[in-house]
Amino acid sequence: MPISRTSYWKNPNIGLFFYTDNEVTLVPEDIHPKLTPAFGALGTEVLEISISGSPLMGIYAAGNTKGILLPDLLYKDEQQIMKRTKKEICYSKSKFNAFGNNIVVNDKGCIASKHYSPDQEKQFSDLFGCETVRMNLAGYTAVGALCCANNKGAVVSSKLSDAEIALVESVLKVPATIGSVNFGSPFLHMGIVANDKGLVVGEGCSGFEIGNIQGALGIE
Repeated sequence: MPISRTSYWKNPNIGLFFYTDNEVTLVPEDIHPKLTPAFGALGTEVLEISISGSPLMGIYAAGNTKGILLPDLLYKDEQQIMKRTKKEICYSKSKFNAFGNNIVVNDKGCIASKHYSPDQEKQFSDLFGCETVRMNLAGYTAVGALCCANNKGAVVSSKLSDAEIALVESVLKVPATIGSVNFGSPFLHMGIVANDKGLVVGEGCSGFEIGNIQGALGIE
């Protein structure tokens, strides 16, 4: 089944702690063994890792099929684990290093916070192999917190205006659907870990929310 529901030590905001793309899923080193099977829904290799000892992979990592962007904080042993992904890894020195919160990216486009400079915009485009557009959404710089996207669709916060939703669709080149997680939270990234093959949601998500997210991301 390409859909599962779980938590991280009883915290339903799993998007803070887990990262996935179509090839690899990064999970905290202290993940409970009983939770690991839930991420089989994503159909990827699963790597246990921390970022400078932190379990917040979903906060710090942003990536797609081509590459993964991480802060320049990883210990040497953590960098060795990342080499196993066989992806291009960029370790950025940006002070705005919560890339999972500040960027939403698929294989077709990238939206990055206005915190980043034009030079960083080009760096992101080179790493991800797609156009990057800098913008804020609904007055928030944490654009990645308000959207979750794969190569089939995107689910976006109700805080976005119609014009902003159209812009998200234009940049990411997928249809977007308004949704929520964990019984009404508009910060989608907090409760979703998804790729093109599967979907993991926080335990707090309602059945309606799960069905809506599943449809938006084209998970069958």
